[in-house]
Amino acid sequence: MNSEPSKKRSRRFELASTIGERDYLSTLPNDCLLAVFGHCDGDTVDIMESVNQRINAVVNQSGWQKLKKAYHALSIIQDRNGVALYLDPIKKSDRTLVYRVTGKGKTQKGVKTIQKARVVDKEEVTHRMERLIGKPIRMHVIPEIFWQCIRNVNEQYSYGRIKIMNKDIDDIFIKQFRDAFLGNYPKHVRMNNCTLVNVESSVLKNFILQTEICRLSINAYYNADNYHRIFTEKFTRQFSEKSDDFALSITCYDDPINANEFAIQTEHLWTPSRDFLPVICKFSALNLGLMTIDTNHLVDLIMLRFDLPFKSDVYWDFSMTRIITQHDLDRIDSKRYSVEFSVAELSSRAQRMRRWYSVIAKKSSGIKCRISNNGHFNSNTFSAEFV
Repeated sequence: MNSEPSKKRSRRFELASTIGERDYLSTLPNDCLLAVFGHCDGDTVDIMESVNQRINAVVNQSGWQKLKKAYHALSIIQDRNGVALYLDPIKKSDRTLVYRVTGKGKTQKGVKTIQKARVVDKEEVTHRMERLIGKPIRMHVIPEIFWQCIRNVNEQYSYGRIKIMNKDIDDIFIKQFRDAFLGNYPKHVRMNNCTLVNVESSVLKNFILQTEICRLSINAYYNADNYHRIFTEKFTRQFSEKSDDFALSITCYDDPINANEFAIQTEHLWTPSRDFLPVICKFSALNLGLMTIDTNHLVDLIMLRFDLPFKSDVYWDFSMTRIITQHDLDRIDSKRYSVEFSVAELSSRAQRMRRWYSVIAKKSSGIKCRISNNGHFNSNTFSAEFV
């Protein structure tokens, strides 16, 4: 017997519920529920009641904890009417509204609320700032009750990632976000169309490095230079030391119309040295628009990754100093690897277009690396996928 007092023991059910996902009985009206159990004899009902009492005793007296209901993600979304907090279910497509802050006194219709979706009825407080393109920014000041709602959600539900969409990020938001989770941050954070406004790049950088975030995805189309100052070679090295399973994807442009341009004109472009290749190999996904791989190192990078174990598929997306050629691939050991290389050239009145791809397969394991110039003709960008 364990001599440790029961009140100090804290255990969890090891497996997620399968019955709960198909629960119909607990939501039936009383008359329907009585009709169902009317087909059971008295002994069966007594046994069910006895088992229920014993389960309650175990939960309440022995320190067992029920698993939290799982959701796919917690979403913080800013729109013209305010800021809303949603829980995204794993299987269903409809978000569940948790809380909404708006200046119009209305809440979104047609959604099921988990907690009471109170609306803060007060005049919208905004700051007027100037974007690079000269348009004013209307920043919604999020009240403390919104962040308290996040704390309540964390006590009742679990989720694997956080999505922050269309939000203007400043120092105040980062501090409130950090305090709301009390150090228990999800490992996966996705920021879509979020603009850094009057925030020091070091503040966001330190926040990312000091938390448990190990999978970060950012897509931004304004004030991109603020992001570019953060995601340097030094930052990528530090980020790679946080975990064994991490990913980093940064896509930032100041001009959304020309977001697919192949070259980015910025002072923050950098080309890693050869000793940086092992750092790249740590990432299961890596997309840094400012990093340009020396094409002479590309084969070395791929061979280095082949020699490491694979826990999952690996996807990289980079720029190169030049387009890869058959001569580069001739360095690969043909006894250990099979190599396929193809180039397609199309001519038009305007220009001559070139598209290439290569498949490198390790003979002993069957793992393949597919390399291509992302479907963009005449492009020095490439994607490498290990499957």
